[in-house]
Amino acid sequence: MARVVLITRDQDLGLETKQRISEIGLESALLPFYEVEALDFELEDLSPDAELIITSRNALKAKPIEYWRELNNKHVFLIIGANFSSYLASIGASNHRVFQNSSELVDYLDVNSKNYLYLRGEVISFDFKEHIPNIKEQICYKINYLSFDRQELQKFLNEKGVTDLLFLSLENAKYFLSLINEEELSKYKVFCLSQRIAKVFADFQAQIFYPEEPNFKALLTCLESH
Repeated sequence: MARVVLITRDQDLGLETKQRISEIGLESALLPFYEVEALDFELEDLSPDAELIITSRNALKAKPIEYWRELNNKHVFLIIGANFSSYLASIGASNHRVFQNSSELVDYLDVNSKNYLYLRGEVISFDFKEHIPNIKEQICYKINYLSFDRQELQKFLNEKGVTDLLFLSLENAKYFLSLINEEELSKYKVFCLSQRIAKVFADFQAQIFYPEEPNFKALLTCLESH
């Protein structure tokens, strides 16, 4: 039986994820759990030496590409993940430092006393201010979860022949668990970007997999090898 991977990201990132999964020879089914609402903002009083922490592409939705390209000419972007780095390079914003995960970025922030501005969503799963209190923040997007019931979700999973579940965020994993019972969950292999996300499933009888390094390339390798 062919493996079919469930993707729950928003439409734009979900389609990109489908393409990456097809490149390793697997089928996928996209069911966006949420939509991203861009919140307009203005960056005022940004010091010349400020570095911008941007951990999600969703933070870029409120402004055109030209805005980010010009801003990046003046300020270093601190980002997470090779995929995000490739995207920024493709829009001409190559003045950035790439980190593998949030912990690695925190280590950098801890030893470099600079002015930092964190461009973040309304709700976050990792709070940099808990580690580096003097970071300034700008909320520039919010996640609006779509309404599903258990029957709708189960019908989709059955019709698409889903065999594997893929989660790149803590919030999506939690939302999925609110819509499914333990008996149904046991039918699937669950692949998580990180151990932190995988812990959401700790109390359930399920096959859980996650890569040693929490990055998308390693997650694809993990998915391919199981």
